[in-house]
Amino acid sequence: MPVAAAGNIQWGKEKEEQGPLFSIVLAAYNQGKFLEETVQSVLKQTYSKWELIIVDDGSTDDTSEQSIRLLGRYPDKAIKVLRKRNGGLADARNIGLKLARGSWLCMLDSDDLLGSTYLERAADIVKDDKDVMIIPGCMENFDAATGTWCFPEGFSILGIANWNKFHASVLISRALMTQVGGYDPAIPWGLEDWNFWLWSSLYRPKSLPLVSPPTCYP
Repeated sequence: MPVAAAGNIQWGKEKEEQGPLFSIVLAAYNQGKFLEETVQSVLKQTYSKWELIIVDDGSTDDTSEQSIRLLGRYPDKAIKVLRKRNGGLADARNIGLKLARGSWLCMLDSDDLLGSTYLERAADIVKDDKDVMIIPGCMENFDAATGTWCFPEGFSILGIANWNKFHASVLISRALMTQVGGYDPAIPWGLEDWNFWLWSSLYRPKSLPLVSPPTCYP
């Protein structure tokens, strides 16, 4: 059974006029050395209405210790930590989603960073357009590869059928996630995102992309 520890902040029933609540699910397996920097990119958001759910997928390194340490360092932030038996990325995300309370969801890879204005800019879009279900942004690689990639055309059935063009941290409405039913644990690692987007195409979701500056640094 998973064991969870929660921070002190508890968001009440969401009031859309105050802006959407973003639930960030960070699934990690043996990523202790990256966790601090990734979590810092969430803490530096210029928009404050978020919750962070860290799911340790049965790591054998210090991921669990690092997670608990961060939880203790920031007791005034909406951070939850959960440790579970190893079940793969899709399973870890699904477990995190069960704890998520936001109307918008972000799957943050444990070695990626969020741009500091990502959630603030997305909140402005959500306030102006209640029908949008996907908010993709620009990503800028800073590790093995370099360069910036944006998605000016947003979501298209033809585009997603050809290749998985979205980074993991694309913002997804809870309504779309519920329609698709989460991530398929049977899909091999690395393809769970693409499988999710292919299923999403059945519902023809409306997307409004964000352009520069980058929103994600994988």
